[in-house]
Amino acid sequence: MKWYSLIFFHVFKVYYRDGDFRNDVPWATASALVSVSVLFYFVAVCILFSLLNSVVQPMISALISLNTSPAEQGTMLGINSSYLSISNAFGPVIAGLVVNQNNPSSYGYPLYIAGICTFLVLMLAIAKQKDYAIATNRER
Repeated sequence: MKWYSLIFFHVFKVYYRDGDFRNDVPWATASALVSVSVLFYFVAVCILFSLLNSVVQPMISALISLNTSPAEQGTMLGINSSYLSISNAFGPVIAGLVVNQNNPSSYGYPLYIAGICTFLVLMLAIAKQKDYAIATNRER
C-alpha cells in the first residue's frame, strides 16, 4: 500500500464512527492527499525532463562545433541558441492555440504535434547523416 493510502485509511477510520461522519475533514484530507500525489508526479516529471534536456543540448552544441569551421563556430552556436529561444517562446503559444478548454481530449494535441515534428527531424537527420559524419583519424 502507498503511504498516502494508509494515512487516508487512518483518517477515515478516526472520523467515521457509527455509520456517520463527524465532519467533512476526511474529504478535505483525501483531496489534499490527491494533490500531494499529483505534486510528486509533477516534480518527478520536471526532474526527468531537466535531466534529459541537459544531456541533449550539450550534444547538439558539440555536433554543431564539430561540423563547422573554427571561424564559423560562434555564428552557428549563436543561431542555434536563437532557434532554441524562439522555440521556447512560440511553442507554448502554439500549444495554447491548439488546445480547446471545452474539449478535454484536445489537451493531447500539442503532444501529437511535438511527436510529429520530432519524427520529421529524425527523418531529416537520417537523410542528412552522411553529409555531417565526423571524420575519424584514418579518414583525416
